[in-house]
Amino acid sequence: MPNLFSKNYNKRTRFTRMCIGEAVFALMDKKAYSAIKISDIVKKAGVSRMTFYHYYESKEDLLQKIGYYLSHEEERKAIAKSGHNKVAKEHTYRHRIKEMLDF
Repeated sequence: MPNLFSKNYNKRTRFTRMCIGEAVFALMDKKAYSAIKISDIVKKAGVSRMTFYHYYESKEDLLQKIGYYLSHEEERKAIAKSGHNKVAKEHTYRHRIKEMLDF
């Protein structure tokens, strides 16, 4: 599986993958996975087909990668911990006030 901590996975990449994944789950609440098209996913995620295919080879590849992380709890926890630590470190009131005053 891809190393989500590598330099190739920046904030935008992680956000885009998250949007695509969340779109699939939202669509699966409304219809069967087999009835979901790539066009449905990209529309719901707010990304282009080109972007989808940049990250995934197919709808099945996306599902396989989602399944991988759902079944590998330690990797999921490491990703969540990394995200939490980054937010705790870089998104404090002190940072926000400095950003507002530095405009």
